[in-house]
Amino acid sequence: MKQKHSSFRHQLIISYLMISMIPIMLILSVVFIKMHKSERAAVSQRLAYSADLIASQFNSLLDNMSFISINLISSTQVLSAAKGLGYENNTLLKEQEYYSQLKKEFCSYAIVSSPYRVTFFNRKGHYITSRNYNMEYTSRFRLPEEEIEKINWLEEVEGNYGQSVLLSVQENAMPLSKGQFLTLARAVRDPGKNIGYLGVAVDMEQVDNIFSIGTQMGAEVLFLSEDGEAICYTDGFPAERCYEDGVWNLDEIKKSYFIASNYHEGNGIMTVLAYPQWKVIKEGLEGIWVYVAEALLFLVLTVMVIFRYSNKLTRPLQRLTRQMQEITIDSLDSHDEKEFHGYEEVEYLYTGYAKMQERLNVMIRNEITSRTLLMQERLNFLQSQINPHFLYNTLNVIGIMGMENENRRVYDACFKLSSFLRYSLGDNREGTATIRQEMDNTASYLELMKLRYEHQLDYEISCEEEMAKLKVPRLILQPFVENVFEHVYSLEHRKVMVTVKGYCEGNGYLLIIGDNGQGMKEEEADRLMEEIENSCRNRELGKNGNGMGKIGIRNTMLRLTLYFKERFSYEIETAEGKGFLVRLLFKEP
Repeated sequence: MKQKHSSFRHQLIISYLMISMIPIMLILSVVFIKMHKSERAAVSQRLAYSADLIASQFNSLLDNMSFISINLISSTQVLSAAKGLGYENNTLLKEQEYYSQLKKEFCSYAIVSSPYRVTFFNRKGHYITSRNYNMEYTSRFRLPEEEIEKINWLEEVEGNYGQSVLLSVQENAMPLSKGQFLTLARAVRDPGKNIGYLGVAVDMEQVDNIFSIGTQMGAEVLFLSEDGEAICYTDGFPAERCYEDGVWNLDEIKKSYFIASNYHEGNGIMTVLAYPQWKVIKEGLEGIWVYVAEALLFLVLTVMVIFRYSNKLTRPLQRLTRQMQEITIDSLDSHDEKEFHGYEEVEYLYTGYAKMQERLNVMIRNEITSRTLLMQERLNFLQSQINPHFLYNTLNVIGIMGMENENRRVYDACFKLSSFLRYSLGDNREGTATIRQEMDNTASYLELMKLRYEHQLDYEISCEEEMAKLKVPRLILQPFVENVFEHVYSLEHRKVMVTVKGYCEGNGYLLIIGDNGQGMKEEEADRLMEEIENSCRNRELGKNGNGMGKIGIRNTMLRLTLYFKERFSYEIETAEGKGFLVRLLFKEP
């Protein structure tokens, strides 16, 4: 495969770009590193400020919830009513009185109008909630046992001796409360025993408002309790990377996130903000585009300058290259008469090329004349060599028939032979014929052979009309057909079929000559192919000797090669007992 080379100008510009890109990339790398460090410092500062602000608002929310819880527990009315509901021998009237007292305290206007939900229940199933002023529940309502049993924090608050416990955000943290809530729970105690459970909850919408302080700047938020339990976190927080073996480990997340935290000593809550490092890199890249644009502008301007001066250097070379590409055999004697202006070295190349073109023109003209004479000589020699050989074989057949059969068949044979001879011995000054003429001549020859072999020989000749007018050297079919009787036909064959067909194929023509005779042995076929290839390659004619059929085929291949040149190709298929087949392909000019 021919290697394609780039022009001198392209190589010059590419070399400059490669050299100039090195310092530009170094400068951009230094700028990016500085911008990245600056962006990291800014992100760390924003994270620290946001962590303080989120922690402040979250702690304020918890303080409000704790205030409501303590205020209710410290009320003597609440304690006495809660204690009374737990008595075993209450009358319905007394139970209703205790329940109404609790409902009044838990559903006061101050609590109902706040965003907090207050809930009280005890082991006997009494249930009071500030939701909708407790309209759905009365003193006769009892919580189902399974509703109490599925609450997972009861044992924790009972063992906490009346202290509040901040529960992790979860579904159904309080009985009959659907949805997720942030809940502060505690046990309501009478000296020596628990008389109920109190929960102050806030809807997650309030927590999400606090989360939005961090999420608006692209950070994720996490609240951790003092014992390392996650209270709640944003949906995008990489919790699966932090929670390992039941323990929250922030060191793992620091590998790909910036971390800022705030710890509140009063309630033991740690606020954690995580900001992805890839966002810092992205922001750094966005800031460096201005410098990249300036670098590209510098490259474009310098390339334009290089292009201008390289064009002055390469224009004479391009002119010389264009002239070399456009040169043909017919235009060798034409010269570019324009006055040359350029560098001394290029002018020397241009002058030397012009002199070489003139010398090459003389040599090619002499060579063309010599080869034309030589080709004409070889064509004439081939024609004169084939005709006597053919006449000898034909007259030999007629002589054998005359000796064997004294009848009218001899007359028929002579008549067909006279027609055949008129074509073979006609005026050869032109040296060419049409495919139709060649096939008609071949049909006459096969008719003569059929007089000799009778029913042992059949033939089929056909040609497409478009191919019939194709001009070829005379007597190109004769050697291949004659080869059937000279080298292929044997006494073992009861019947030999000879086919000659012409087709139009693609941008050329295909001529097929074949038989079903005994074929050639592998060694003989290889020798024939080698002789044909050597003859066509070296333009050497076949020598006299044994095997005239092969000489006829070899010389015919050479004639076709000399006549059609690179537009001719062939294929030969033969094997012992499998006949002989030749494909001749002629391409259109």
